[in-house]
Amino acid sequence: MSTKEARTHIEITSNTLAQGDRICRNSVKHSFSKYSWVCGNLPGEQTRATNAIINHLVRVIDYLDLESADGLPLDVWCEFRDDLSDAFQGNFVSEELYSLAYYAQKFSVPRQFFFDQLNGVDQWIRTREFQTFEDVLVFGYQMGGAPLLASIPVMGFVKKGYEEAATKAGQAVFLTQVIANIVRDVKLNKIFVAKTDIEETELSISRIKVRRSSPELKHLVRLYGSRIEKLMYEGGELVKYLDFDACRTFKSLLTIHWTMLMKMRLDPDVVLNPDGILTRGELFKLKARHLMGLEGNVPIFPEVDDHH
Repeated sequence: MSTKEARTHIEITSNTLAQGDRICRNSVKHSFSKYSWVCGNLPGEQTRATNAIINHLVRVIDYLDLESADGLPLDVWCEFRDDLSDAFQGNFVSEELYSLAYYAQKFSVPRQFFFDQLNGVDQWIRTREFQTFEDVLVFGYQMGGAPLLASIPVMGFVKKGYEEAATKAGQAVFLTQVIANIVRDVKLNKIFVAKTDIEETELSISRIKVRRSSPELKHLVRLYGSRIEKLMYEGGELVKYLDFDACRTFKSLLTIHWTMLMKMRLDPDVVLNPDGILTRGELFKLKARHLMGLEGNVPIFPEVDDHH
């Protein structure tokens, strides 16, 4: 019997969705505890649906970490993809996959965005490096752009044509996290910057592992910072397409990462801080502004119409 045939599908009951929602909510709070509040202004069902989408990203990242650190058996990875395919065919191995499929159908979220994230991990398993920054951008779409694109039908938009801005914004968010977590990732055998950039800056991977500063590291952080800043401005155009609540959530999400980016560009050595880029006080201020409806006071967002 194959691995796929041996998988047990759950029985769907009136409580399955609520159970899946609870699992997804707890997963998101655990994995993104510093930022989970950005979705707090969304109506209840939209929050639950967004949690299901983000939980899928959490699972993808978990598999990416496992493969990078310990080596992920191919049959386990194939099983993950099969489980997602089965869920969209109405067969579920877990409550959280039921929630994901339920909300994807309810809000007409294209399935491809979820498989694009899997393709990103698959690419990493096969190559384990990125030759050029263009390759990094493709990965940035898969791990950042695709999750954001999946979230927009749930959060709400006022007009179509948002795909390019959402892709840029998602890439900006993901690449900001790549640079912010470069020490952690290198220790897990994950190098998500381009090989050509490592060679150009003469970056020492061994010095990063022991959290040692160097002119080469500063050069790399500022190089990626300038590229990410451009993506931030292009991605900020997304506010023109979102409704009021979605706009608030997105502004807070991008403002967090803009604040991180500016701090890293000012002092690249902050990436060596084991406690992260932003202090508790800085995160509290960002959260407070969001709760007061004052999010997004940074230059990357254009003026929007009154319906926002």
